[in-house]
Amino acid sequence: MIPMNGRKGLQKVRKLMLRKEARGMFYEKSLVKKVISLFLVVLLLTPSLPIFAISDENKEKLKIVQDINETIEKIDIAISRGEDVKLTKEEAYNLLQYGGEEGIKTIEKIGKPVSMPTYTEEQIEYYKEQWKRNREQGVPLQAVRYNMKTGEETIIDYGTIEDNERDQHVKLNPSDGTSIQRDYPRDWYTPNPEDYEDTRSTCKLFIYIEELQTCFYGSGWLLAGDEVVTAGHCIYSDSHGNQRWPTFIKVIPSFSEANPNGKYGILSDGSVEVGREWANGWNIEDDWGMIHLTDSFPAGVGYYTPIVMSDDNLFNGWARTEGYDGVPTSGTIVQNDLHNLGGVIYNIEDRLLYASTPFISGMSGGPCMQSGRYVMGIIQGIKTPGDDYTMVRITDELFEHFMSYR
Repeated sequence: MIPMNGRKGLQKVRKLMLRKEARGMFYEKSLVKKVISLFLVVLLLTPSLPIFAISDENKEKLKIVQDINETIEKIDIAISRGEDVKLTKEEAYNLLQYGGEEGIKTIEKIGKPVSMPTYTEEQIEYYKEQWKRNREQGVPLQAVRYNMKTGEETIIDYGTIEDNERDQHVKLNPSDGTSIQRDYPRDWYTPNPEDYEDTRSTCKLFIYIEELQTCFYGSGWLLAGDEVVTAGHCIYSDSHGNQRWPTFIKVIPSFSEANPNGKYGILSDGSVEVGREWANGWNIEDDWGMIHLTDSFPAGVGYYTPIVMSDDNLFNGWARTEGYDGVPTSGTIVQNDLHNLGGVIYNIEDRLLYASTPFISGMSGGPCMQSGRYVMGIIQGIKTPGDDYTMVRITDELFEHFMSYR
């Protein structure tokens, strides 16, 4: 027989755990301690309580609660001592997936922005010539797809476009009345991105690298409920260690300071892909990537649509870019709300767009939008000297490839 006080205590534990499960194991640090303390009280009051009275599943949940609490305390202590913090794969995964607001904010304390590529004029000229030469020699456009579970790489061909299809892409009208048109200043933050159709599908990415035991963050945008477009260097980079591919990626649309989990939750990758000429030689004209999610976000989050625009329509046109900062914008403060920047496209070279929009590290992979939900480019890098900001242009071939996943 279980003593009455023990049975009631056990019921309280189970109720707390069921509430946690219904809320996606959304832990607050103080509540974590209460759950653990209550569980210990039950054991103390009922020493004869058989261990099998708590299911294996609930035992595992209690262990995750304890592990999260210990990880948060470990990080806080290390930060107070000025020490570097290393996270195991399990620690990072649990903080992001089950740690709720506090888990995500803790990761942000020690994470790093994805390094935004910086190029000289000579390097850009080299990549441009290489890209042009490959096209003249008939080198096919390809992507490299990487399975996060098996580690298998697959080559994907794309880029065969008929003339009539090119005409259809260019004729897409971004002012056809299907999108809300808004006026924007040049530089601002959106604390409530979920309220607008042209911001709610922009995502913050948490990119964990097991070899380095650290987490990077970047930006991306939803092409569909289970498809994310980003920059290739957010996924495949020599900054990620010897393997260059990430261990896992977590995606949060409508991320904000007030709501780090986003209104629509957090999902994981299943596989990723990047342009092959980026993976094989860091050619900036092929610096695009995709994240194929294991599940789909709810329909309410919406998605953006790529658009192919002619040179005439792009040149001197207004462009709006969006993404999440990864470095302090004022003193030591990192602004967590969605960063929106406006500027003019003043140069077009093959797959590169140049605009007067001062990107910040962490914004890599975010969308360059023409208007409403239409995306004409992907935030890519910086050319120095002169601080020219570059984006990968949505071409006919990329349009077809992206839309094949919708």
